[in-house]
Amino acid sequence: MREYLLELALRRKDEIVRAMQQLSNEEYRVMAEEKWVEYTPSPNPPESVVAVDGSSLILGLRDASFYGVKAYALARHGSAVRHKYLGDVGVVTVANVPGFVRAFREICEVKTALSSSSRLLVVDGSIISLLISPEPLTRIGIKRGLQAAEELAGLDVTVSLFDKLLEQAVELEKEDLYYGEPLISRLILEEALTSGGRDAGKTGSDPEAAYAFIVFIEKLLSLRLLLEKFTSGGRRLAYVSKSSRSKEYLRRLRGTGDGGFFKGRVSGPTDMAVFSNYTHTAGFSEPLIVEEVETIKDLPSEGVLRRLVRDYFENIGIILTYVRLAQDGPVLKLEIPFDKSSGVSAARAREVVKEVMDMLAGESHNGYPYPLIQVDKLVKVTRQDLTQIAFSLGILPSLTGREVLGEWYVELD
Repeated sequence: MREYLLELALRRKDEIVRAMQQLSNEEYRVMAEEKWVEYTPSPNPPESVVAVDGSSLILGLRDASFYGVKAYALARHGSAVRHKYLGDVGVVTVANVPGFVRAFREICEVKTALSSSSRLLVVDGSIISLLISPEPLTRIGIKRGLQAAEELAGLDVTVSLFDKLLEQAVELEKEDLYYGEPLISRLILEEALTSGGRDAGKTGSDPEAAYAFIVFIEKLLSLRLLLEKFTSGGRRLAYVSKSSRSKEYLRRLRGTGDGGFFKGRVSGPTDMAVFSNYTHTAGFSEPLIVEEVETIKDLPSEGVLRRLVRDYFENIGIILTYVRLAQDGPVLKLEIPFDKSSGVSAARAREVVKEVMDMLAGESHNGYPYPLIQVDKLVKVTRQDLTQIAFSLGILPSLTGREVLGEWYVELD
């Protein structure tokens, strides 16, 4: 009942207003002013640019979950424009449905980006978030997942996965609409279950943990291929977020986390909120250089996983900053990965940020990269879309368990 909530809000007005005014703090103002570098970008649109975004949705059925995942890349080379799609639709019965579907989306996004070539690749989202969150292993753990995967698929599962990803990457470059199996991990699991695993009576060991681990490694190996392609040869890869819960600048202001990144809780507003409220000019925050991510350190320190995954990502750093491309425009979180062997100093990080800002400014509308606006509009997976597909397949209206509420109804085009 809306009137009830309105009455509650009015009774708690002073408390709510005080909470919203928490930014009125001298500490935050000083931090923003000290860390903000005024810089007006010189628009320099690259000769080629690719923007990538992804979307996913889950439709809960009575006995399973029906999901849809879509990744989309908009590529411009001079005056030529190319559209590329990679997606997945299916049913899952695993315990951690949101974690698996999120990982499916992340993999599709990375592979769609990998299938494109350009001077500048802009991805909507955060590479740091992608590395920190070991989805779909969050509830399982890397150790348990690794053991289950080796028992079910063998010790060479990582090598086999990497080889198949290299083959798939060639196919993806050729196709604008890819109708093949998007997830190599799923093929490997099916093969293990139908041959070695099932024949050996191992299906009862922990197939979900094995699947989660193989999916996680597919995400990292796909990302490795993308980074290898865009951290050399004069190309730039930039992750752009229009919202962020990160508090790394505030963490350093408070001296928490023992100097490490993303460790421990810190109270207060997000970094993005602070820079948005206390700065107005075009510019960027003094860049932070992320040298390591804890999730990567949790991977085995020996064997194939060390050689193909851990060693590689331990040599990847990330420049983290907040930028404003135009006066009074939105503040965006910008993450730029780099090869640590290239030796990026604080001064060099500032120059890299300026270089990327110049390219983004040449592709922006009202301070936001226009290609990302376009891909965001075209990549959405809506409930209407997924419900129509479910009807077409005969899945609805009989399987949700919520038919009595009329929630299965949808107008078909």
